[in-house]
Amino acid sequence: LVQGLRLEQADWAYDKEAAKSSGRDSLRANNFAAELAASYAYRDTGKVYLRYERGFTHPDGIQSADDFGSEILPSTVQEEIYDLYELGWREKFGVSQLSVTAFYSQTDNQIDRFLSFSENGLIRRSLNLYDTKRHGLDISLRQKLGKWELTEGYTYLKGRSEYSKAGREFMINAGGNMLDWTQQSLKAVPKHKAMLRAQYSPDDKWSLAAQYNYVGRYNNFIEDKLKEPGFNPTRWAIVQIECNVLTVSLACE
Repeated sequence: LVQGLRLEQADWAYDKEAAKSSGRDSLRANNFAAELAASYAYRDTGKVYLRYERGFTHPDGIQSADDFGSEILPSTVQEEIYDLYELGWREKFGVSQLSVTAFYSQTDNQIDRFLSFSENGLIRRSLNLYDTKRHGLDISLRQKLGKWELTEGYTYLKGRSEYSKAGREFMINAGGNMLDWTQQSLKAVPKHKAMLRAQYSPDDKWSLAAQYNYVGRYNNFIEDKLKEPGFNPTRWAIVQIECNVLTVSLACE
């Protein structure tokens, strides 16, 4: 059984300039993260576990301030709060070690950065507008065969965003003049990822590894962005040579 609690106080300060505006200020944020987990070893080589995490993500340096055209002011954006649930299984079959994890996460105040025009020019604002849910599965296998070590991995991730209560109110106040940003699944998140790796270690000093990665398609938030780099599946391979603390890597895509 595992329990954890972390309290955090973050102090921010910024001094920003834009085309027609500038501003400086300081911010203070207090939040906490918590973890609860339980695992059961049903035999020497196998166990199952359950885990819950309550976490948060601070706004970054850009999101912490809003540009209203005439001045830059502290943003009213709040930290994203998320709940993460995991169910895992670890087992050994012959020379293979198997790890399977199913997960689900949810946040009802996801942050986004908006651009709009006003009489003062271009306005940039950070707001908590989305209720986003994600679920997925992660599978990894590892085999040790003498001086060879083989690793295989696959990840499936699916999610969807809807407007939260604050987001719906914001869209109503916008008068329907904004795009519906929630209907294209998750921004720049691939649905499928896979990895294959082989490593040969002739002695304690040297090792040679080759790795192949596949990243599948993802959906952007708006239709006219579908042709941006990264929409189509990508593949790349890595060859790596290690000698104690020296590592040489060659990659191709």
